[in-house]
Order: sequence, then structure tokens, then C-alpha cells
Amino acid sequence: MKLIINLLRISLIFLVSTNSLSAQYKEIGLNSKASSGTVFGPVFNASPIVKWGKSFESVKTLRAERTYLHYSQYGGNQYGSFRTGAYYGHEYRRELASGFFLIHGPEVGGYFTSTGPYASIQPRGKYQLGILLRLSSRINLAISSPLSTGVSFERTDSQWNQTLFTFDVFNEMNSLSMTYIL
Repeated sequence: MKLIINLLRISLIFLVSTNSLSAQYKEIGLNSKASSGTVFGPVFNASPIVKWGKSFESVKTLRAERTYLHYSQYGGNQYGSFRTGAYYGHEYRRELASGFFLIHGPEVGGYFTSTGPYASIQPRGKYQLGILLRLSSRINLAISSPLSTGVSFERTDSQWNQTLFTFDVFNEMNSLSMTYIL
């Protein structure tokens, strides 16, 4: 399993570095998930997002998901957990009105979670649908909702098992991103 994770990391780094070197258009920014419906979380819930491509109308995306490291001690026992995730995708933009765009496109990625003897890998495929507003010539604001499907593989007692399959239609949290054009 460690070999698979390391190969995925190396592949992702290679893919991003070779594609972004030739990009003529680049954006960086922050992405936040709605904590409930359209109510978005505080700033510390934001994660980085990078977009690049040959033009504004078609960009590749790389975004990190919320990552955390937790440790606690309770009743003489020690507990620790770690979670991280990332998504790579392609975003297409079609202008509906001046400065107002329809955005859509696929993403692949997932999460890794570890808590003591338990570990979980959750690969997912998503298709984002949303809108983008150009606030200025350098700043974009976008909101999107995903259609998604995924599985979960969990390890307990040194054995991996598929424990979950999901297909969601607008069941995941909405995303809000603000990016700056470089």
C-alpha cells in the first residue's frame, strides 16, 4: 500500500510540474467547503487551489482538501489521527454574460485517514458544476456543487477491505473558491 501511495505522489508531482511549466495562464487561491448548505466555514477551513492552462476558458486544477493531525490523551490512553486529501481536475468555463461564467469539469482524487491501527483510503471521481464571477481583471470568485462517486478501502487487523460505495448527486458540500490571476 505504501508503494501505491508513493507512486501516486510521484505521478502527481510529475504531471503538475510538466504541465504547469508550459502554462500561459495561472491562478492561485483558496477553496472552502460549505459547512451547511451555502453557509461557508471560517477562514481556517480554507485550503489552497492552483489553476493553470493555455487560456482562461480551459484550466487544469489542483486543490488540497482539509488536512489535520490530532492527538489527545484521555483516561490514560493516547489517541492520534491524521487525514489528508487532494483532487486533480479540469475546469471548463463558458461565458453566460459579461464577467459571469458557467463552470464544469471532472476531478479525481480522494482522502487518506489513519487512526491508530485503522487506516482508510477513499478514491473519488467528481464532476463539478457551478458559476464563476470575475470580480476584477485579476480576481475570480466561484461556487460549485459536485456530482460524485467513490469507494472506501479500510484496513483493520492488517487486512484491507472495500467497505463502502457511494454515488452522490449534490450530496457533498458546496465549494467556494477565490483565485488571483498571476
